[in-house]
Amino acid sequence: MNVSELTSDFYSQIDELTTSSYITSTEILRWLNQAQRQIARETKELKSSSTLTSVASTAYYSLPANCLGIERVFYNGEHIHEANWRDVDELGLTDSTAGTGTPEYYLKRGSYIYLYPVPSTSSLDIDVYYYYRPADLDDDTDEPEIDEEEHPLMVDYSLYRFRLKDEEYVEAQVHKDHFDRGLRKILGYHLAPNIGEPLTIHIEPY
Repeated sequence: MNVSELTSDFYSQIDELTTSSYITSTEILRWLNQAQRQIARETKELKSSSTLTSVASTAYYSLPANCLGIERVFYNGEHIHEANWRDVDELGLTDSTAGTGTPEYYLKRGSYIYLYPVPSTSSLDIDVYYYYRPADLDDDTDEPEIDEEEHPLMVDYSLYRFRLKDEEYVEAQVHKDHFDRGLRKILGYHLAPNIGEPLTIHIEPY
């Protein structure tokens, strides 16, 4: 489904005309984009890779601007492990005590990846496989990057936002519940090994 089709589906479920001044196409497009980002962030279904180049004595490397999270990292063809903040404390992974050598761990810090030990050699490949944030929809012919079976959830999310705007809170909760249930079902498909883990679905602010 493209933006035009998603918008038509949205209007078919409310009592407003497409020419209504109460709700604008800009608002609907914003809600559709919020929904797609939310789904992509939760399912981690959109994946890509990037090859960075090591610089001796340099610990931090910029990640792609659309990176949501890292799946795995290889340094010079060898898999290295993700560190967490407990590892940082236990291993002393600080800028002043990291030391140099062949990296064995990585840690995502904001829009950067941090390697420990700090690379001692330049010009080696750092292959980063990551989950990414979809590009915003803009034109009527644009199609979401997420799976087509998930497109109806984008409409549910938009209806939820619309009902909130209209102060129809009971109806808004119905659409939110539908969105949540649909997203949990999708998460069960994409993240089957972790299906027993509790899920927390975060809704973007306006």
